Amino acid sequence: MKIGILTHYDVNNQGAQLQMYALKRELEKLGHNVKILTYVKNYDFDLEKKLKYQPSLKSIPTYLKEYLFKRGLTSVIRNYKKLKANKNFRKENFIFENYATADIDMAIVGSDEVFSIPMGINMMMYGHGVNTNKMISYAPSFGQTDMNLLEKRHAKTIVAEGLKNFICLSARDKHTQDLIKKLTGIDAQMVCDPAILHKIEDKELEVNIKLPSQKYMVVYSYDHNMNDETEVKAIKKYAKENNLITVSPGTYHKWCDKNISCDLLGWVKIIKNAECVVTDTFHGTITASITNVPMAVLIRNSLNSNKMTDLLGKLGIENRRVDEVSEKELNKVFKTKLDVNILNRKY
Repeated sequence: MKIGILTHYDVNNQGAQLQMYALKRELEKLGHNVKILTYVKNYDFDLEKKLKYQPSLKSIPTYLKEYLFKRGLTSVIRNYKKLKANKNFRKENFIFENYATADIDMAIVGSDEVFSIPMGINMMMYGHGVNTNKMISYAPSFGQTDMNLLEKRHAKTIVAEGLKNFICLSARDKHTQDLIKKLTGIDAQMVCDPAILHKIEDKELEVNIKLPSQKYMVVYSYDHNMNDETEVKAIKKYAKENNLITVSPGTYHKWCDKNISCDLLGWVKIIKNAECVVTDTFHGTITASITNVPMAVLIRNSLNSNKMTDLLGKLGIENRRVDEVSEKELNKVFKTKLDVNILNRKY
């Protein structure tokens, strides 16, 4: 069967690449011909993000302010290298066709926050305009989008009517499952993220990436996070006391000992060989889990509390959560042994 995947296909971070890669690989194992469906993302509710993520001549002041002046030239260079690495990875691993004209028998929407609307409404994610009558969702998330936001943006009808036409609906987290029920009356099946579903094999990690020669801990957070002075001080002190260097793979943190630009599989390999991981991201937590690396997970309530809390509960690793990135919290969580037997049974 020819299947198209609708997801955040061109996001410049390893987590988005991971879930897309994992779902594609699992579908191919089942004998399907898989394509990634392209589209122009809607930013009607956040024009500042549009200038940032859909570059044009009007974007030049935004890029100068956001990247060059605020983050510095080194950050710009690192992000360009990451952009190039991710672009090359997509070119080598995926086939792309537009969602409205793609030659497909079925479309799968997911994973990631594909149902989220804070920046704009992407109608194709709810089946509108897709070149097939057979729509399925796999592990989608509404993120922080709730009924109040849907009603505020007058999006409830377009979302609900689209989802009612899906032949199968699933959800990645309880918030999404509950919202689908409210919108459609359908009990969506709870499923795991594709990154958990697909077990990355050692042969997939035979990639040309130079690992640090010293033992290291990974810091994985978006560039604008994990830079607070108290967080930085706590992480650096923990690393020093445990004879580790700090490594930031795929994102840039100037205070880390090493910043490594890499594609998805290089990123997974770096995490797999780390002594421990500090992260505040969904896929950073998943990747540390599937590679059995002890992790400390900070949940930033304003950003991703729904999906992160749900994930820790499903994996049975609530004890890896830290209330803050502090010396006390890091020592507490890393002194607690990661029970990989319980963790691996979740897979």
